[in-house]
Formats: sequence, C-alpha cells, structure tokens
Amino acid sequence: MEAILVMDGNNELSKKGIIPWNSTKDLHFLYTITKRNVVIMSIHTYNSLPNPFESGLIIVLDNHPELYLDSKHPSYCNTLFTNNFNIHKSILRYREKYRQFYPALSSNFKIYIIGCEKICNQYLDSCNVMWVLQNKNCFSCDNTYKYILEKQFKEVDVDMKLEETNIQKITKYVHNF
Repeated sequence: MEAILVMDGNNELSKKGIIPWNSTKDLHFLYTITKRNVVIMSIHTYNSLPNPFESGLIIVLDNHPELYLDSKHPSYCNTLFTNNFNIHKSILRYREKYRQFYPALSSNFKIYIIGCEKICNQYLDSCNVMWVLQNKNCFSCDNTYKYILEKQFKEVDVDMKLEETNIQKITKYVHNF
C-alpha cells in the first residue's frame, strides 16, 4: 500500500476538515497516480474533492456509511462507503474478486491511502511508500501533519515535472523494513 499526503507550504493538511486549495492541475497529478487503483479516504477528504476520482474503486471511511446507501449520485458507482477500517486486508486477500466486481481496477492495482493525518497514520505501518506533495502556497490551516516520517521511512529521489502545477515539491519515502 502507498499513502499520499497533500500539504500546503507549512505542512498543513486542511482547514475545518476541508482542503482549502483547489488546483485542477494538482488534482490531475493526484488522479493520474491513483487511476485504476483502490483509493481509501475519509468522508471529509471525499467531500473536499471537486471531482470524483476516476479510480477503479474509492473506499470512503465513515462512522455512518448507511447515510450514503440510497444515494443516486453518479460518482457512487465505483464508491464504497464503509466503517470497516480493515477493508484493505480483505481487498488484498481477495484481489481477483474485487477485480471482477470492479472491472475498472487494473490487473496489478495498488491501494492508496489519501487524506487526513488520522487516516494516513492509521495505515502508516501497512504502507511501503509514502508520497508527500507540498503546495507552494500557505493557507493558515488548522490540521498540521505532525508525524516524523524519517522514523520509519527513508527519502528517495523523485524526478517529476512540476512546472505547471502549484506543487513545490514531491517527496517519496520508502519504508525501512
């Protein structure tokens, strides 16, 4: 599994539970990484995104998933709302069954964790890669990422073109097993 954190210039994640920046180019970068894969996020992250992901399967973690069962929203066709915070284990165990049920998943799909500090930290021990995308701007957020990644991960070089985005830096951390 891999985690993706998107932060502003002050290592801050959100303001009042919402991502305060909205850059189509930055989101396109995120969508490109996660396309045809499983993406696990909190309901707050899901509600903060302006467009639904084009991933093979979106898992939205919420304490009350029953609130979304009857919705007719078009983006829900590849979205699963659940309060099962261990769903990643089921997905990994039954990869082929998930691929059959969600045909948009690639044959070698990955599971990406995105979003808030609580969600990323919950899955951090299961992730072998952590991506940190840092925005050039600061937004006076109230949710700062406090975990020191160097405790479990080592930084590796990433060569990606960022000239047309508001992303200042992309850092890739690989788990120290």
